[in-house]
Amino acid sequence: MKWIYWRSSRDSILAIDTQWKEQANVEDGAALRALEWVEGKGIKMKILLAKTEIPYRLKDGTWVMDTRQLLDELSKYTS
Repeated sequence: MKWIYWRSSRDSILAIDTQWKEQANVEDGAALRALEWVEGKGIKMKILLAKTEIPYRLKDGTWVMDTRQLLDELSKYTS
């Protein structure tokens, strides 16, 4: 599993991981939780990129969304 992060001009960090399946679960976000533990409050949002039509939030606060939804979310942090 490979994770990346996006740091905005306002120094917010969006932690992003890929999980190409229909239903992601809390266990799929382990790498994101590890990054959140290291970075602390700097992590603005955790995102699992998955094959889902409707974004949803896991119990640990991680958002699950598809590529189009991710691009929409990233656009909020580029201005």
